[in-house]
Amino acid sequence: MGACNCAPHPLGPEPNRAPDLKWSAPALLEYMDRALAEADHLFEAHPGLSGRKEVLFSLRLLITELYSNAVRHAYGGQPIGPLSLKIWLDERSAVIQVEDQGVGFRWPTALRSCECLEEGGYGLALVSQYANRLEFQSSPKGTVVRCYKSW
Repeated sequence: MGACNCAPHPLGPEPNRAPDLKWSAPALLEYMDRALAEADHLFEAHPGLSGRKEVLFSLRLLITELYSNAVRHAYGGQPIGPLSLKIWLDERSAVIQVEDQGVGFRWPTALRSCECLEEGGYGLALVSQYANRLEFQSSPKGTVVRCYKSW
């Protein structure tokens, strides 16, 4: 993977309306299929996404990578806690947010250039390649990653 800008922006405010999808479950991979099914149901009902296979692929990839990254890293060996997915859609764009209440996360230095990534470390680099904008905030009380995708 060539050089890319993987450094996220600071987390801004959420969109100024209720999310079109708000879903929460324990931070376990076994719940990811259900999260994707809920998102697919939302996408199928959206007229701006009809027949847009590449956009749908991108949206599903963003959800999959953000969700699986949170499952792998959020709770760092501590008891599993919640993970939430929020999606906002409008006519030509989507906002996808994954949030946990885990131990926090330091944006890996290697991801600032997307080079020298180890096995399994491509998720956030992929997100930065497919999203138009990536925002991030983390503390010892949890992490929020939000991405924006236009079509």
